[in-house]
Amino acid sequence: MLTLLAIGLFTGIASGLLGVGGGFILVPLLSALAVPLHVIVGASLVFVLATSVSGALRHLRQGTADWRLGLPLMAASAATAALGSAVSASLPDRVLGGLFAAVTALALVLFNLPRPAARRSPAARAGRFAVTRVQDAGEERYVYSYSLVGALLVGAGIGVVTGLLGIGGGFLLVPLLVVLLGIPLPIAIGTSLLSILAAAVAGIATHWTLLGVDPALVGPLVAAGVVGAQAGARLVVWLPRARLRAVYNALLVGATLYMVARAALGPAAAG
Repeated sequence: MLTLLAIGLFTGIASGLLGVGGGFILVPLLSALAVPLHVIVGASLVFVLATSVSGALRHLRQGTADWRLGLPLMAASAATAALGSAVSASLPDRVLGGLFAAVTALALVLFNLPRPAARRSPAARAGRFAVTRVQDAGEERYVYSYSLVGALLVGAGIGVVTGLLGIGGGFLLVPLLVVLLGIPLPIAIGTSLLSILAAAVAGIATHWTLLGVDPALVGPLVAAGVVGAQAGARLVVWLPRARLRAVYNALLVGATLYMVARAALGPAAAG
């Protein structure tokens, strides 16, 4: 119980701080406790939903979440999450572990891609279906534009990842929002938490029907995670962006290396 509470608290803080549901941290940690991956996927989806609600509410209050961008992301991800959950139920643990490692590695690469210098206005870079937004977060004002079509495509991809791996997809969504749509990092973090709610609900519904969810595992994780998400979200408004990027990269590297070892050597050797 104490171990699950500690894991939930740590993952919840990371969730609110980095705009992730926390699944990409929770899955390796529970896997190290020798919990089967199919059990972890269901528990992680419930955890992602609870911490995302907690963190998203805080981000909305402090101005680091864009609900207008979140709506198309949520709609597209909810439409594809059930597909990912259905596929997940038919895959063996080792394959799921390998896919998890591949997705975290992709997020790491995307997040660290060099961004070209801006030579056009944000609206011009976003293209024909551009939406321009102004967000005030504390003492900072952010002006940016994004493509509505791009937001829908990104949301659809995140929905599949959410259902397939039992993760909110925020660890992949944040770099996609920053690199592909040009969203400022603090806004991308808050919007990411808001956006993965619908996909988590759809993934839970499908996974519960196919494999069920273990309440004894979920209870302590969610209780601590909700508290941690509030604390993590508060840190976003004053933590330097360079520090946010460093923490994000460190967690992604750790999760990727562990799941690569797990997929290659098996759960017992990796744990």
